[in-house]
Amino acid sequence: MRHLISQEPYETLAPALGLSATQCAGMARTVASKFRRSISEILLREGADPAELDGEIGRLMEALSE
Repeated sequence: MRHLISQEPYETLAPALGLSATQCAGMARTVASKFRRSISEILLREGADPAELDGEIGRLMEALSE
């Protein structure tokens, strides 16, 4: 989260976590992918149109960033 929110580079964060910057970046991609998949499943379960799923997720992410 500190990378995303405060724009701290992985190279700065990694040593405190006992990881390399590459590992941090990989973990961030994995979490983002799992988060997107979970949100997609919820939206579909709630009746979102599968053809509009990307747009729904985009609007949700925009609302969360406000």
